[in-house]
Amino acid sequence: MRHSLRHKLHALAVVFCFLSSAFPLFAQNAPDQPTTHVFRLQHVSAEFALFSNKIETLPTTQPLAKEPVYRSQQVIRGFLLPSPDPNFRIPFVWDKDGQKLYLDLNRNGDLTDDPVFENKGQKDAAKSSQVFKTIPIPSSRGPQYGLWGIDLTLNVSGPSGFYATVSVSSGWESEIELHGKKVLLAVLRDFETSPIYSNALVLRESGKPYHEMYKIAPPPRKLFFDGHLYALSFDFEPAEAGGVMVARLAERTVPLGECEVAGKHVARLVLTEPKVTARDHAIITESNEVVAIVDQPRGRIPIPLGQYSEQQVFLDAGTSVGVFSATCRTKVAATTTGPLVLRLGAPLRNSVEANWYGKGGPLRLEHRLTGIGGEVYSLPSRDPARAPRFAIYENEKKLASGSFEYG
Repeated sequence: MRHSLRHKLHALAVVFCFLSSAFPLFAQNAPDQPTTHVFRLQHVSAEFALFSNKIETLPTTQPLAKEPVYRSQQVIRGFLLPSPDPNFRIPFVWDKDGQKLYLDLNRNGDLTDDPVFENKGQKDAAKSSQVFKTIPIPSSRGPQYGLWGIDLTLNVSGPSGFYATVSVSSGWESEIELHGKKVLLAVLRDFETSPIYSNALVLRESGKPYHEMYKIAPPPRKLFFDGHLYALSFDFEPAEAGGVMVARLAERTVPLGECEVAGKHVARLVLTEPKVTARDHAIITESNEVVAIVDQPRGRIPIPLGQYSEQQVFLDAGTSVGVFSATCRTKVAATTTGPLVLRLGAPLRNSVEANWYGKGGPLRLEHRLTGIGGEVYSLPSRDPARAPRFAIYENEKKLASGSFEYG
């Protein structure tokens, strides 16, 4: 019996040794688990520009309990309505002649204990339109549930009417690191939308100032950046000073093809897959399945295989000119048969189309800036100070000159 017990123990020891030696081999051959990067983005006020149609205004003639002395004899009064909650109204008074905006941000009926905002728009247009920047608008549930910095443009409409346009100039941003590369990730969200829904994503290399070319709106479900594919998701956490946006970037494997840009001076290329429709409770949104971002493409670059319905290209024309942009909506595909060659970028060709509207009528000149693939470029900022200029000559005699207007 002792011999039988010793034999069984020996057999168990052999099996144990086999399992002990086999287990590390099995663990080494197991596929790597996908990595999820989690980042906590803090509320910031910046030069973001997210157009909003969520805020409404309601005119009124009723003065508040306590008001300052205005320069205008007749001021324009109203309410900002940034929330679906009908009880959340922010009273304001627009002193048009004084080019000032007074808001009762704490809603206590006293305009003398709140910040005063001055017109930051063009002074020669102040009679019809004035711009007031970085106005803090809290969520109807309190600033811990969201805080928005807005740029509010008030426009005159008729003898005593007005209408407003708004852009959000704040968001949630932090410096993050992805595979050893430091980048700035920002999320922009409109007023009182679903906490898990974002209106725009901003991704740029650390140290780079904000520019419209870094904004992706709406954010895609998956983002291909710097050779890696990430599935995106966002959650909002209430906290002081505007709350915290939690961004999750889950790495995904994807078969890759190659892309090559034939033109020059491309600062950023954005390739977009066709849009898909999603529903979040009562909100129906459209987003792209995959957006591929390529900064300063050189040679053959990896991109996910598949079809792309839109290509956005941004050209760096230097600090004195700015950034040119063009959008092409030609369907292209990255396949395994060879690189996808995109004819985009410089050199650019200037052309002017002249249209004369009959004797005594105006001469209309339309300027176009065309890339090597026929794409038409424009300046995203549309700065009137940088508008293209022209001159008309007859032989060597200069007849007229001027600058083009945008639009």
